[in-house]
Amino acid sequence: MNNVLLNTSQSLANKRKASNHDNWISALRYLDNFTNGNLKFADLNQKFLEDFKEYLLTTKSNRSNKTTLSQNSAVSYFNKVKAALKASLQRRDFAIRPKRQSKAHTISRNKA
Repeated sequence: MNNVLLNTSQSLANKRKASNHDNWISALRYLDNFTNGNLKFADLNQKFLEDFKEYLLTTKSNRSNKTTLSQNSAVSYFNKVKAALKASLQRRDFAIRPKRQSKAHTISRNKA
């Protein structure tokens, strides 16, 4: 994990206790798997967030290869990644800030 967002996520996870810490670690694992441990701020954009959201809604659960990640877990992990992104941006001086277009309540599975 050689990038700022994954490092910030790890730092935020380490500040949490008990089950909340475990949720942050799980979110970090899914982000790490999605990015193959290689993510730079230059790669972050709305498409990345949408793709990550879709990944969370369709990926197999780390607990069982037989089921997909629950929607509640997907929302929780997505929100944690967004919080890490926000914290990363607040710690650095960026001239352009991403628009606040990805909201937790917009995550839903496509009904087939």
